[in-house]
Amino acid sequence: MKTLSRLFFIAVATVALSWFLPWLYNMVFPQTWRAPFVQYSPLTQHWVVSQFVRDYGDPDIFEVDKQGDVVGHYTVEQRDSLLPQVYYGRLMARGLMPDSICGVEVSMQLLRRNENVMSVSPRNVAMVQPEVWLIMESMPERFSLEDPKEAFRLTDDGRVEFITIATNTVNAERSRRFTDAFARNGFKYPARSLNANITTRKAYDNGYLLVDSAGVVFHMKQQAGRPYMTRIEMPDGETASCAFINETINREETGLVVTDSGHVYRLMADYELQPVPGLTFDMTRQKLMVVGNYFNRVYRVGSDKNILWYAVDSATGELLDTYSCDVPESVSQHVAAWLFPFSLCFTGDYDSHVFPRIVGLSPEALVLGAVLAIFVLVVYRRRRMSGVETVVAMVATVVLGIYVFVPILLISK
Repeated sequence: MKTLSRLFFIAVATVALSWFLPWLYNMVFPQTWRAPFVQYSPLTQHWVVSQFVRDYGDPDIFEVDKQGDVVGHYTVEQRDSLLPQVYYGRLMARGLMPDSICGVEVSMQLLRRNENVMSVSPRNVAMVQPEVWLIMESMPERFSLEDPKEAFRLTDDGRVEFITIATNTVNAERSRRFTDAFARNGFKYPARSLNANITTRKAYDNGYLLVDSAGVVFHMKQQAGRPYMTRIEMPDGETASCAFINETINREETGLVVTDSGHVYRLMADYELQPVPGLTFDMTRQKLMVVGNYFNRVYRVGSDKNILWYAVDSATGELLDTYSCDVPESVSQHVAAWLFPFSLCFTGDYDSHVFPRIVGLSPEALVLGAVLAIFVLVVYRRRRMSGVETVVAMVATVVLGIYVFVPILLISK
């Protein structure tokens, strides 16, 4: 019984320390590296990189040509002039905003109308999907968006069921209309993904982008209580994995479509699928951010190891240039690899689920484990512990390192 109690204490303490020690270490030594802000200058046709070298003060700003060479360093004010399509507000405040950019007459209204920022994270995809989805009225009577009054769900038997939120009752007539619309457009159940932007803090509502079980994209919204639904044919050989709504101010774009092969398509308002040249995207391990303006759209694809930027002409969809940088390993990360054989955590960077998971397996920590095992041998010899118990304790210390060394040391006293 005493042996079982000791083993239980060691096991519980090891689990607790494998979560607490890495968490405490990251609190004391946080990661300080920040990804640079990278934009494409329509004036010089070069990348302008703002690298943050510390948490305060001005960033290191430099320009990179198409060969990847640094061609100049700049102040913040000079950077603003190189990127007037991004920093037009600052330039206007200082009276430095040009009347035209690359031969195009510009104004605050034109640049603001063509601004667009959206992001896609693995956590947005790998999450528990709701069983009911809120839906807004895209043509409200008072011309201003209202909070959703209904929700809908897709049933297993191939129906769309609308539910009135206030009374929690099924709206049979609306359910029939939308079920018929889904059937007419050839929607195949169950749905792979549904995506909408349910908020009144936007200029208009463009409904949902849905992907059915066959990988076909559909655009669906509610107009005056009636269904509006369009089937978007995919290019030959492509099936959609997810589609993300993007309600741009200029209404030129409906959203982004990511295929099973990792290709990204820009879904235009006329339902043309415009490919983003050269870009591949793994939704399970990478984050995608799009920063668009009148002249170009910059797609940023980031992972734990590196970040890539793609500049695409806003008018033609042509790839202008690419830029990349590696995510450096900090000193604290390098030291942690020698201290901790792994880390126990309950949330992850790539999903929204909560469950125990082991991350950051590090073979370098076996060195520390071997040193601690020698110390365990000395302690157990002095306390005349049995040979079997000593060998088991040493092997556990080599593998689990400091996590098991602490409880073993305490229990041997």
